[in-house]
Amino acid sequence: MGKKTLGDKDLIIKALQNDQNAFRMLYERHKNGLFSHISKYIQKREDIEDLCQESFRKAFEQLSSYNPEYKFTTWLYSIGAHTALDYLKKQKNDVFTDHLDPQNENSEMLSLTPEEELVILEMAGEVKKNLENLQEKYRKPAELRFLKEYGYEEIAKELNLPLNTVKIRIMRAKVALITMLKSN
Repeated sequence: MGKKTLGDKDLIIKALQNDQNAFRMLYERHKNGLFSHISKYIQKREDIEDLCQESFRKAFEQLSSYNPEYKFTTWLYSIGAHTALDYLKKQKNDVFTDHLDPQNENSEMLSLTPEEELVILEMAGEVKKNLENLQEKYRKPAELRFLKEYGYEEIAKELNLPLNTVKIRIMRAKVALITMLKSN
């Protein structure tokens, strides 16, 4: 059986054995789909390309944590969505920082158009609004993470939950928020 006929699960097994061709084939097979998925959140082509690369890097670093009971694309696209949301959050924070301190030396590096700033601010507003629609067990950790910028360990301590439970609930909250944002 040639590698061209291997399914994702077979390629993942080979990639976990450091088969560089398997990594390359997974990348080639899924790069366009991931690009399309990330483009739902990000406008600029260069940023989408960078986020795709970053998402694949994260996926390959965490490949051993992939659960083969689920489709690889579901897992990969989830990583892509998280990477895009993290990017948007950073952009939003940069915009707010620049507005608060116009003499900030980093303000020249940030080159968002007024339309992009508006999109980021609207997206942040949509996320806040949709947080209210989450189940309580997901909403509380998500609010602490996204609105108050608590670390995972701080959230675990605040809510008296195991760290892994916090991570899972935040991941599920992100997925639910992404789904809500897509349907708006």
